[in-house]
Amino acid sequence: MAPVVDPKSKRYDRQLRIWGAHGQQRLETSSICLLNCGPTGSETLKNLALGGISSFTIVDGGKVEARDLGNNFLVCAASLGEPRAKVVTELLQELNESVSGSYVEEEPEVLISDNPAFFGGFDLVIATQRKTRLDTGEARLEEVETRFETMEARLDKLQTGAAAQLSDPRPPRSAAPRRTVCNLSRRVSMVSNPSLGPTELHVVAAFMGGVAAQEAIKLVTRQFVPLAGPLIYNGMAATTCVLDQL
Repeated sequence: MAPVVDPKSKRYDRQLRIWGAHGQQRLETSSICLLNCGPTGSETLKNLALGGISSFTIVDGGKVEARDLGNNFLVCAASLGEPRAKVVTELLQELNESVSGSYVEEEPEVLISDNPAFFGGFDLVIATQRKTRLDTGEARLEEVETRFETMEARLDKLQTGAAAQLSDPRPPRSAAPRRTVCNLSRRVSMVSNPSLGPTELHVVAAFMGGVAAQEAIKLVTRQFVPLAGPLIYNGMAATTCVLDQL
């Protein structure tokens, strides 16, 4: 007769092999608060919810906007205009029904100022999309003027039989041969929301969400040493570095 396997042990088998039953118990009794559920915050909390935390609370006063649709997989077009915290909370609970989720539809800065005691009931508070000294003009190495072309302007440039140079930007690799990358018979005249401006890239948010969740698990389980300083990720070069201090 085959041995009976605990459903929870089967569900969390891989992570139990890493931090053991004691670490999993700490994770399953932890309460996490997330400030702002943008792409990176949502990815971080998704990883923690799938890992089996006890509960989470999202503090976010924003609504779901068009720019959220392309980089946050926890929102969809049907949720446009709805409270972002509410939408993300509901979908996270669908991913793991054993996790309790709640939300506060308020700007984190307001809640921090008006009711700082609110955060005392959490084991860990994760702050995202908050301005720090790294975001100030004085901290920037150089000012770069970036121009964002609208989708309609880009489509204007595409001609029948248009060719483009496909190249790998990482030296010393050379450009690939010229290839035909599009073949439009006519200009596309109707484009909805042609330009939404700069925002977080989903692939970068997914990577950083994984790193942030890993660091959160280190703190909650108390079994591993977290990073000693801020981690900087260069999405273009796919490189990271950890600063000793700010």
